[in-house]
Amino acid sequence: MKNALLTGLGIGAGVAIYEVLTNGLSGADFYRAIFVGVFCTVIYAVYYSLKPKSEG
Repeated sequence: MKNALLTGLGIGAGVAIYEVLTNGLSGADFYRAIFVGVFCTVIYAVYYSLKPKSEG
């Protein structure tokens, strides 16, 4: 779960930084960054919860 949260946070922060660099602070769409971060967190968590465990 920690990996999913950190992945979503990193992707969301990356999108937010990209928005600020391309549109400036006043034109940045932070809701998009939040949405992308949450969406990636959920997809990552679901993927790894459904992935079969490797026998090792």
